[in-house]
Amino acid sequence: MRVGYKQNELVERIKIAEMSATLTPSAVKPALSAEEPEKPLVILVHGFFRTRHDMAFLHRELELLGYAVMRVELPITRGTIADGVCALQQQLEQKQLQGKQLAFVAHSMGGLVVRAFVAHIHTTTSPTHASVRFNISHCVFIGTPHRGTPLANLALHVPGVARFFKALPCLRAQPEGKWAAPLLRPAEGQGVDTAINIGIIVASCASFLPGRLLIAEDNDGLVPQTSAITPDADAVILLPFSHIAIHKRNATSTAIARFLTCGQFDRDAEHIQHSAT
Repeated sequence: MRVGYKQNELVERIKIAEMSATLTPSAVKPALSAEEPEKPLVILVHGFFRTRHDMAFLHRELELLGYAVMRVELPITRGTIADGVCALQQQLEQKQLQGKQLAFVAHSMGGLVVRAFVAHIHTTTSPTHASVRFNISHCVFIGTPHRGTPLANLALHVPGVARFFKALPCLRAQPEGKWAAPLLRPAEGQGVDTAINIGIIVASCASFLPGRLLIAEDNDGLVPQTSAITPDADAVILLPFSHIAIHKRNATSTAIARFLTCGQFDRDAEHIQHSAT
């Protein structure tokens, strides 16, 4: 089941999920059974101008939900997306994770690195390439700027910024149908063909002043909602948090766990899940 839509139409159809304050990971921890498949190892990927410590909240909450979790460190503040891909691959290989079932949960620009990494391992032609042995079952992208953000365009007008923050040009706002990183399901005449389950979590609270003042459309303070949503998603959910807070909320960890378990987001929240048109 794939999400089919015109992107602007989809954003108009999504309603903000009103998450109960009592909806905590311990309250919704699924019961284990003999028939339940083994959970994937969750790889947490941080965003721009952040480190692995920024994903500590999700690490703790997903462990409470019974998942084994690993955080990676990417050099994407000063480096490029390609640098991030290399660092991600090296850390996975050092942990000898080839062949093990993995699920990526990425915040912000970390999602662009994950997409580039997955596209890389699915398009390599070398049968000896170590990365082809990674078994990725799920990818969850949280506030990822798949079509960039107007704030990057403005920042790049500052002399020297692009030389200091080498990945920033990848965050330039893109027109509809253009993407800052590869789609992981063929759509709109582009993308690589994978069998990965893809979930999109979109933040809706534009509490960060630059987003409120400088982004004309609905946004999370840094990323337009239309940029966070892609046509290769299996499910999309909108949560009422800001870009810098959404990966530090119980409702988000609960939604992630639901998606990893059954391919849908929280049953108490409104989500988009239908066939492609």
